Amino acid sequence: MSFLSFFLATLSRTQQSHKTLAFGSMISPIRAYHSSSKLSKRCRRIKAILAIIMVRIASVLSFGFVSSLAAAAPLQFSARSGWDVKSAALSYVAQKWQTSSYEVWFDSASASPSGTTAVVRQATNDQPVWNSYANVHFDSSNKVVNFSSQHFDISYVEQNMPTIAVEDAVAAGEKALNAKWTDTDFEYTEPDHLGYIAVGNRAKYSYILHFESNTDSTPLTAYISAVNGEVDWVVNSETGATISSVSA
Repeated sequence: MSFLSFFLATLSRTQQSHKTLAFGSMISPIRAYHSSSKLSKRCRRIKAILAIIMVRIASVLSFGFVSSLAAAAPLQFSARSGWDVKSAALSYVAQKWQTSSYEVWFDSASASPSGTTAVVRQATNDQPVWNSYANVHFDSSNKVVNFSSQHFDISYVEQNMPTIAVEDAVAAGEKALNAKWTDTDFEYTEPDHLGYIAVGNRAKYSYILHFESNTDSTPLTAYISAVNGEVDWVVNSETGATISSVSA
């Protein structure tokens, strides 16, 4: 039984006893009067104590309610921390490039003490244009504080269907780069092994192949046309630095 319940029960029994002495007792009227008077005083004291207890309970409950609101505050922060970097980056880049959401493609995001950097690329035929980019840096408050990009005005897009076999593209790459092909898991799949790069105003469909230089073992990523075998763009696989590219 709780403390409050105990006092309520005591009060009820006291009031019942008071009624019995005042109206239904077989003892003398004088004894009944004195007993009733004592019980009335006792009843008043209990009521006073009970009132104090109720005030304190109300105070505790009120404090608990405020405390529960304070405890809930971090949940509001957690909801805000559920911010979606992908949606934010895609929306921002589409606005900056003045293009539709169908023409941007989310690549990756990386966190640092200063915030989050997202990499977004131009898209065509639902595939990224690999030599395009937009770097969007958000601070710890999720506000954009830095932006850099390379966007291409593309007027012609090749069909995403190779017209030469991968073996022909490999042979062209090994000869042009003086390197050996290192891919061991090649598949005719997008966007890992087949995709687009921009050359001038054209989106060229390319094999994405990996080589190792015969000269200094530098790892290379080559974008070789899946149409005619031209080596259009070569980058250092570790640093991302461009080694050679065809501009038109």
